[in-house]
Amino acid sequence: MANSLKKLERYGVTFYESHGDFSFWLKMPAYINTNKLYNLAAKHGVVFIPGSIFTTSYGSSTNFIRLSFTQVNEHEIELGIAILDKCLSDLGKGMKKAKTYPLI
Repeated sequence: MANSLKKLERYGVTFYESHGDFSFWLKMPAYINTNKLYNLAAKHGVVFIPGSIFTTSYGSSTNFIRLSFTQVNEHEIELGIAILDKCLSDLGKGMKKAKTYPLI
């Protein structure tokens, strides 16, 4: 799974390799809203747990997601990460199109 997740690094996603765990924690770049990512990915059959579920502090862990791989096989992992890749690309395109204006 770690090799597949490396494909997401081009979006600024970071993760730590799991050793003996059944999930990966991924840190999303600041421009990715993990709730929007969740909704978009869920429409395509991929679900994960947003990091905000694990905290009582608003704003804490909001750019983290947890991916579990206990109930899926290698093929399904590859498909799921490909869907996440597409979702991150789609969300990033919306950000790149946003116009910026100088402060006066």
